[in-house]
Amino acid sequence: MQNTSTFNTNLLLADKTLLRRIVAEQGVEMGLEYDPAITPADSRRLILEDGVKPEDNLFSCGIVQTREE
Repeated sequence: MQNTSTFNTNLLLADKTLLRRIVAEQGVEMGLEYDPAITPADSRRLILEDGVKPEDNLFSCGIVQTREE
């Protein structure tokens, strides 16, 4: 049985400032724009306009496929 008193909880923490900077840089590289005024309904409308069909479940299918590899 593992001795939990020696478990270092600091290993579970992340530098959120660094992560936010990395995500922002990746967004710029991918050409993504952040719009704080967009609503979930707007997001769904834009996705549908881009031709993505919700019934295809592309994101969740990718997760399942990765788990099976």
